[in-house]
Amino acid sequence: MTDVIATGLAYSAAGAGPWVLGMVLGRLAMLAFLGLVVVGVILLVRAVTRSLPLTGRPSGPADTPPFDILKRRYAAGDITREQYAEMRQTLEQ
Repeated sequence: MTDVIATGLAYSAAGAGPWVLGMVLGRLAMLAFLGLVVVGVILLVRAVTRSLPLTGRPSGPADTPPFDILKRRYAAGDITREQYAEMRQTLEQ
């Protein structure tokens, strides 16, 4: 890259004008911009495809069986033993 800039400066010094350096920097800026666009599109596609479930139904708490949720709540201390037993009987019906 320094060779390109040095070449531009050499042309400028030789009478080609400062437009050569502007052309070189303009092309580098264009390549950097296109690179950012490509990276942005890739990140957008990855974000969208990760949020969509492959099964056609939403993923999350609805996929968790009720007994597992009940066990986790009891283990975390969110509900008492009596509440656990009552909710378990309700789920088994």
